Amino acid sequence: RACVLSGPARAARLTILHTNDTHGHLAPFRDTGGRGRDGAAGAGRELGGIARRATLIREVRDACRARGEAVLVIDAGDFCDGTSFSTEYRGTADLAAMRAAGYDYLTLGNHDFNNTAAQVRRFVGGPGPRVLLANVLETDGRPLAAPWALLALDSLRVGLFGLVEESTAHYPAAVEAFRVLPVESTARAVAGALRAMGADLVVLVSHCGLETDRRLAGSAPELDVVV
Repeated sequence: RACVLSGPARAARLTILHTNDTHGHLAPFRDTGGRGRDGAAGAGRELGGIARRATLIREVRDACRARGEAVLVIDAGDFCDGTSFSTEYRGTADLAAMRAAGYDYLTLGNHDFNNTAAQVRRFVGGPGPRVLLANVLETDGRPLAAPWALLALDSLRVGLFGLVEESTAHYPAAVEAFRVLPVESTARAVAGALRAMGADLVVLVSHCGLETDRRLAGSAPELDVVV
C-alpha cells in the first residue's frame, strides 16, 4: 500500500506493508480450497509462512530504497495464539521471527491477551518489533505500551498509533492486570495530538474490526490511513 503526500513545495512517498491475524502460522500451510488470483483452483497449494513474508518484505524494501522511498512494515495484531507451536512458546517465537523478517511496529490483538499479563509485558519490553497501543493501561493508569510514535521518514513526518478492540477487556491478561479504554475517544484524542505535533500523515494500526475501523475513519478527521 503506497501513501503519497504532495503539496506546492514537495512530494513524498511512503509504502506500508502490513499483516494481521497470522495467529502463529510461522510455517507454511496447505490451501484447503478456493481459487488463486489467476482464477485457478487453489486447493493443495502451499501458502504463507514467515519465510515467504520475509522474502516479500525484503524485495519491496530493496525496490523502494533503490528509489529513495521509505517503507514501514507493520503487524495489526493477533500474531500468536493459533497453532500449538505458538501456544507452547507463548508468542515469543512469533516475535523473534517477525523481528528477523524486518517488521518495524505492531499493535496487540485481543488474542495476544490470551497470555498472562507478565507475558504481554514481555512482548512490550522485548527487543522488537516495537509495540504501539494507545488504549490499554496498567491498573495504576500507566500505559502498557508506547501509545504512539512520531517518525521522520525522509521529508515526511508520520504519526503512528495502535488500538485494540474493547472486548479485549474480557481476555485473561486484561482481566488480570489491564484496563481497556474506549476506541473512538482514544482515536480522536491521539490522532489530534499527533497532528498538533506536526505529523503530515497520521496512521492508525487497528485491531478493532472493519466496522469499527470505518466508524473511526469517519469520526476522527485527522486520520489519514487505517491499517
